[in-house]
Amino acid sequence: MRAAACLLLLVLVAAGAGVARAADEPIVAWATMEDARAALLAAGLPEPADNTADPRFPGLRSDAGDKAGIQITLMACGSDERCLGAQLIATIPATEQRYADIIVGSIEHSVAGFDAVAIAFADAQGDMAHAVQIKGYLMFDYGVSPTLLPDMTAYLRGIVEQTKDFMLQDDPAHADLWRTD
Repeated sequence: MRAAACLLLLVLVAAGAGVARAADEPIVAWATMEDARAALLAAGLPEPADNTADPRFPGLRSDAGDKAGIQITLMACGSDERCLGAQLIATIPATEQRYADIIVGSIEHSVAGFDAVAIAFADAQGDMAHAVQIKGYLMFDYGVSPTLLPDMTAYLRGIVEQTKDFMLQDDPAHADLWRTD
C-alpha cells in the first residue's frame, strides 16, 4: 500500500512538472486567417486561396496539385477576425465508393484526432464521383500552444499523403483521377 502511495505521489509530481513547463509556453486564445495561411504553408502546401462560403466562417484551401486539398475553416469568429475554433478538412477523390469505404475504415481505426467519411456527389459533368473526406476540429481555449494549428495541419497533410499511397495500392487508376493536366 505504501509503495502504491509513493508511486501515486511520483506520478503527481511528474504531472505537475509537465504543467509547469507547459505554462512557460506562449498562450493563444484564437486563430486568424493569417494563422490559417501560415499553417497551410508550413505544412508544405502551395499558397492557399480564399474558400469562404459564409463570412461568419472564413476559410482557406490549398491544393497539393493532385486534386487532393486541405482547407481550414475558422469558426466562432469575433468582430476583430479572431476565431476560437478551426475545422481542418482534407478531401481526396476516389475512383470507386468501395475504395473510399476501405480508407474510411482504416482511418477510423488508426488515426487519432480526425474522423473520415466517404462521400458521393455529382461532378461537374453530372457523373457520380467519390471521395474520402477527413475532418478534425480544434478549439482554442486559453492555453493552446501556438503550434497547435500548424502541427495539426502538418499531421493532416501526412495522413493525406499516406492515404493516397494506400489508395494507389488498392487501385492504380487513382493516379489518372488525380492528374491535373
